[in-house]
Amino acid sequence: MKRIFVSSVQKEFERERAAIKKMIESDPILKPNFKAFVFEIDAPASDKSTQSL
Repeated sequence: MKRIFVSSVQKEFERERAAIKKMIESDPILKPNFKAFVFEIDAPASDKSTQSL
């Protein structure tokens, strides 16, 4: 399975990135072949409260 990294540094495209991920994950041809990765959605959030300064 190939991974597709959907990325943009522009905040105003946040909904579009999520829509692209959803479209890839719901398409019957793309879904078995590709895994979409959107950093804001798929990357685990770091827990800054446990990090020491």
